[in-house]
Amino acid sequence: MFHKILSMTKNILIGMKTVGYHFFRKPLTECFPEQKPNLPHRFRGRLALRKDENNKITCIGCKTCMGVCPAGAIDIETERDENNKNIIKKFNVNMGKCILCGNCEYFCPQKAIVLTKEIDIAACDKEELEFNINKLLLSQKESSKTLKRKYNV
Repeated sequence: MFHKILSMTKNILIGMKTVGYHFFRKPLTECFPEQKPNLPHRFRGRLALRKDENNKITCIGCKTCMGVCPAGAIDIETERDENNKNIIKKFNVNMGKCILCGNCEYFCPQKAIVLTKEIDIAACDKEELEFNINKLLLSQKESSKTLKRKYNV
């Protein structure tokens, strides 16, 4: 009987030692919505379209990004104007399909597509993950900031 009490006390003390050790350590988890994580420099988040200094979309509608997307997440429709230039009629990205591989950003000849550091793109409905051109556009300030960060321009 005494041996059982001694064994239980020993096990309780071992448990208390473990709790005490972890109580004074820095927590391993992060409080995500309140505290944003420290992301690596090359992190690939949500897709976005850049604007140039004249506040115009830098995309020329070549559809290269659509061709290199392995998931088929990018959908672009263009028309030709009287000067034989492409006019973008539709630019949609389905973030539910997108695998954030970065091919679209890498192969874009105008560097119009960038992968931002935005990580909070979760949604309850699939329709909320369908981004049109208005939802994809970055502001002029964000565009130049992203260009400097990515390409050291």
